[in-house]
Amino acid sequence: MAERKITIRRVMAGEREISYQLERKAVKNLNLRVREDGSVYASAPRQVSAAEIDAFVASRGAFILQAVARMEERQRRRALLEQGEAEAARRFLGRPFAIAGPVRRGKGLGSSRLDAPTVNLVPDGHQLIPAFGVYVTRVTVEGHSGPAVTNVGVRPTVDTDGGVTVESHLLDQQGDLYGARCRVEFLQMLRPERRFESLADLRRQIARDGEAARAYFQSIS
Repeated sequence: MAERKITIRRVMAGEREISYQLERKAVKNLNLRVREDGSVYASAPRQVSAAEIDAFVASRGAFILQAVARMEERQRRRALLEQGEAEAARRFLGRPFAIAGPVRRGKGLGSSRLDAPTVNLVPDGHQLIPAFGVYVTRVTVEGHSGPAVTNVGVRPTVDTDGGVTVESHLLDQQGDLYGARCRVEFLQMLRPERRFESLADLRRQIARDGEAARAYFQSIS
């Protein structure tokens, strides 16, 4: 198999310089795309001159720069959330990071054994979620918003299946919410997820987390 030959070229688009990777291939048309990491890649027929390719890239400068900015924003947002930096992500985005979906039926442990009824979302494998931990959140269910404490992770104290859940303890809402549409906005990380030695220890920590969440909302009201 022939070794791929990629060259780095630079063109000016207005006052901005665009650096792009150029690969000559047996293709009919010049193709241009911005990759997930923000790099710009062009594949071009061998008979097209470098000057023509540069002109083509420069003519699409506005589109390229917008796409690169979107990719960089996405990467920055992902990095902040993977570190649990919910507040920094909110400042960066100009709004809280949120996930949404239908409320799924869980195992009922929150109500029956922990005195903390919860609503559960199960993210799919492609959905961006914050670092495993406990967060102050605002949860909206069927148009009604309220304060909550949300655990993102695998619930190591009570679960052994390893499935990732987004489980929110609603501080002011009650009722049967299964199947309802739910939106969780992440405002501040309280602590990393951890395993407790007993359900009693976990129950006491849940109470402390609730107090911390209420204090947070009082501080911003």
